[in-house]
Amino acid sequence: MPTVTKTLGEGTQSVLLTVAILEFLAREKRLISVTELAKTIGTSKSRVFRHLRALLACGYVVQPETGGHYGVGVGLLALCRSTSDRHDLGIIAAPYMEKLCERFRHSVIVSRIEPDGVHVVKSISGRASIVLEVRHGTILPFETSAQGMIVLAFGVETPSKGAANPIGEARTRFVIGNPGALDSIRQNGIASTQMRRGLMGVAVPIFDANERLAGTLALLNTVAEMKNRRELAEAALKDAALSVSQQLGSKRSG
Repeated sequence: MPTVTKTLGEGTQSVLLTVAILEFLAREKRLISVTELAKTIGTSKSRVFRHLRALLACGYVVQPETGGHYGVGVGLLALCRSTSDRHDLGIIAAPYMEKLCERFRHSVIVSRIEPDGVHVVKSISGRASIVLEVRHGTILPFETSAQGMIVLAFGVETPSKGAANPIGEARTRFVIGNPGALDSIRQNGIASTQMRRGLMGVAVPIFDANERLAGTLALLNTVAEMKNRRELAEAALKDAALSVSQQLGSKRSG
């Protein structure tokens, strides 16, 4: 929460106070009184009240009962959803996925990383003779999927003290069984594996504004189909993932 002090100009103080009110209301799951807001932020009730009335008029806060407590309004919720959509992997990656599918006829999959595995966010079925569909919400394993291997190679796990570390544990097992494989994936920026008999997956990393792994972009098809123009497909996959990363704020250039 920003600190509102007398050393700042009046206009800046007003902006910081507004931000402080919105941040506090957004964190709480209950309605808040003017008195509690003023005490928490460290300013007068009259100042908080004036700002609340302005936010109320904008629809950023609500007051269900006259003279009652305040909560988050539909205006702020809409703003948050709009901002969230611009950073949603599925929405950002969709046009690049369509182009990849149209050009190479492989299924295209974008996924995010969770402690229990790699979760499919969006997939587009390929245009080949055998249609392969990966459903939204499918959880792919770390050690036996191309997407999972990307996580093991590029992901950074920072578990709480004493908490389980499934990615770290999977990485240890994978390194023992596949010495040097993760180094090769990091060097080449791509992972591939036969995910099931006769099927091949190829995946690359997606990075965020902090240059941390944000997700994966992958192609899936039969082994025979994947051999068709494979180098071109992998280069295009990398380019698409780079574009998605840049839209997420990454400064990578290739």
